[in-house]
Amino acid sequence: PFSGGRRICVGHGFAMMNATILAAMIAQRFRFDVIPGAPIVLDPTVTIRPLHGIPVTIHRRRGGPELLK
Repeated sequence: PFSGGRRICVGHGFAMMNATILAAMIAQRFRFDVIPGAPIVLDPTVTIRPLHGIPVTIHRRRGGPELLK
């Protein structure tokens, strides 16, 4: 989405930093558990990724930082 070469997006670095911070904040507050026995079908194109996503259950962590309002 950011392109490359001479016409690279000027916000690329900021967007990647923002995504990293967001992932860290989510990981502080929630735990993701893969559903046992759920099939994960790989889609080997340019990179390997799950074809239909990865089924998980989400649990709020206890004793973590207070949620931002």
